[in-house]
Amino acid sequence: PADNLTDFTTFMGFSEGGSQIATIRDQISRMASCVIRMAYDGADGQENINLPLVTGFTLMPENKVNQLALWPSKIVLSEEYFNNLIEHAVPLAKSHLLALSGNVTALDAYTFLAHRLHRIPANKPLFLTWKHLYDQFGRDYTRIADFRLNFIKTLKLVKSLYTDARFEMKAGRGIVFFYSVPPIPKRLIFSGLDTK
Repeated sequence: PADNLTDFTTFMGFSEGGSQIATIRDQISRMASCVIRMAYDGADGQENINLPLVTGFTLMPENKVNQLALWPSKIVLSEEYFNNLIEHAVPLAKSHLLALSGNVTALDAYTFLAHRLHRIPANKPLFLTWKHLYDQFGRDYTRIADFRLNFIKTLKLVKSLYTDARFEMKAGRGIVFFYSVPPIPKRLIFSGLDTK
């Protein structure tokens, strides 16, 4: 959607100011250095995964102020990460992200619902206790009760945007989540992901 960093920041709803561009430039640099590391118990013992997101990129140096707005000339995603995106990625609605941009908990909840709900079997709803939800989303709260009150409000806000999201509160026990279509249907075209 954009040929340079200034156009990209505008497309994403940010201002065209130099501070926004510098921030996004910094985030691209951090993403390029990121490696996802996971360890879990598998059928044959402990499984370990090291997944780099990017195998190489070139970014205009910061000291060339007059060229700061240039898009990175090259970003090469690792083959494993690219294949993972093709298989599992769920496009998110840009308008929803912009509406929730000032609320980190709402962004987390929206992303969780968008990625999780469409993977729930239609005949087998998912029940999560408040303790489970607190462990995933509520570490900024000292009491589960306080987290629960805020998270219910947050889910109502998310539901006002992601209207197809289906879930049901179970009094003080937790929430039942039901199969729901994602905010944007995933479309795969010949040249790659189409998220327009």
